[in-house]
Amino acid sequence: MPPIIDRRWRCEVLVNLRGALSVIDREAQQENTPEEAAVAETARPLIPSNALWWRPLFAAIAVALIIGAAVRYDDIPRIAVAAVYIAVLVACAATDLTSYRVPNVITYPAILFAFLIGAFLPDADFSASLIGGATAGGLMLFALIVSRGAMGLGDVKLATFAGLALGWPLIAPALVLMAISGGVTALILLLFGLRGRKDPIPYAPFISAAAVAVILWQGTVFVEF
Repeated sequence: MPPIIDRRWRCEVLVNLRGALSVIDREAQQENTPEEAAVAETARPLIPSNALWWRPLFAAIAVALIIGAAVRYDDIPRIAVAAVYIAVLVACAATDLTSYRVPNVITYPAILFAFLIGAFLPDADFSASLIGGATAGGLMLFALIVSRGAMGLGDVKLATFAGLALGWPLIAPALVLMAISGGVTALILLLFGLRGRKDPIPYAPFISAAAVAVILWQGTVFVEF
């Protein structure tokens, strides 16, 4: 295992990510559109935002996934970039589950970061990154329009980030995983009465889970396994 993965490094990642989740959770409350704010006020989140356990849980998940990326990737710069991607995806999944928010304070910098990585990191395919971002963002925007608000613009921005990070064609299996996992979960929630037909279902966790799976399984825009 690379030397970067030592006890102190893991503790720093855990502390920093827990702090980032706290900041994101506070700042996101001022970033919703009127429609998204109405959803956040009336809908019951799958995880109560005032629960004490969700921040350390998601921080621990992120640390475990970053350790997996450190085993999978072969040098420190690539590990560092993969770690940032994973932290972004886990944080957005957490805030969507707890408050139906995918905050701009993290998605906009993440999109810019993935864009710059695609443009300047050695071995990155910039055109593949742009195609991936346009494909994922465009499909999610189409889904937003068709669903008439069942999804939010935050989902579109998170998918755009995932597309830029993974690139084409790696975003394709991620999109398939998003659709399958999201559809199956929505069906289960409806069948067991945990959600009604008009209740929102957070989609960022499915975007994040699919993107992380591809990052660990197949690679990113700068490396393919």
